[in-house]
Amino acid sequence: MGDNNIKEQIAIISILFKSDDLLDDFFYSLSLQIDVDFTLFLLNNDENDKTKSLVQELERKYNFVNPVRYIESDHNTGFARGNNLVIKEVLKEDFEYILLANNDVFFNQRNLLSSLKQRCENNKVITPKILYHGTDKIWFSGGHINKYKGLNIHEDEFKSDSLVNQSERLVDFAPACFLMVKKEVFTTVGTFDEKYFVYWEDVDFCLRLRNLGYNITLAPALYIEHKVSVSTGGRASLFSTYYFLRNRLYFIHKHFNGWSKIISLLYIYLTTIIKIIIFDFPRKKVLIKAIVDFKKM
Repeated sequence: MGDNNIKEQIAIISILFKSDDLLDDFFYSLSLQIDVDFTLFLLNNDENDKTKSLVQELERKYNFVNPVRYIESDHNTGFARGNNLVIKEVLKEDFEYILLANNDVFFNQRNLLSSLKQRCENNKVITPKILYHGTDKIWFSGGHINKYKGLNIHEDEFKSDSLVNQSERLVDFAPACFLMVKKEVFTTVGTFDEKYFVYWEDVDFCLRLRNLGYNITLAPALYIEHKVSVSTGGRASLFSTYYFLRNRLYFIHKHFNGWSKIISLLYIYLTTIIKIIIFDFPRKKVLIKAIVDFKKM
């Protein structure tokens, strides 16, 4: 996995939560990488005694050059705070590049990490194209924020990869499920807003860094596959429904102004009222709780 110049090493940060079934694919993907030196940091948000021994077993199986840095949490800190805890430790060391990586991803391009690192030298923040796992369908190939609906739009989602723009370009935001960031960006911009817990914290971070003059580059020649929302039960779960609505409202309140704020909030409240009318009781309860809890934030 390359030379031992730690300044050129990548610190890979991944937050574990009910992730045991995902880790073999994740470790295998990392073991394929050539011409790159990395250290994997894992923070386990799940109180599961088996995970540590599994990580040790996989580390031996795939013969990582640098020891995995495993951190256990005594409670679920969430995605935002979990990443922040590790990022702050990494920033104390000489890692120049930080890769935020969900463990529900798979990648077999052997030059993926080395190519991201090379591009990150000048571009500061870089993301590959992201496909739905096991398909040629796009999950993320560029994105923008709709300021009148309060949505983060994944462009060309569900389209076949062969039909989308393959040029390297700037995007409004990129998901933190696989995002390489140069150290100086975190030093300048700060870390994630922990009020989000999970969902929207990456969009918030991307908007903040762009407001400070940094850009986000999409490199579609590089790609990963994403097993979307495995640990949170998928988009339709009550957990995802709650945090997506609560955090969407918080994001708009924090970043929007004037007519865009008024129109986007009206849009969300009207569509949510319709959902409360037509959805089953558990989902009604979750939507109402999301709005009430947003008011308390």
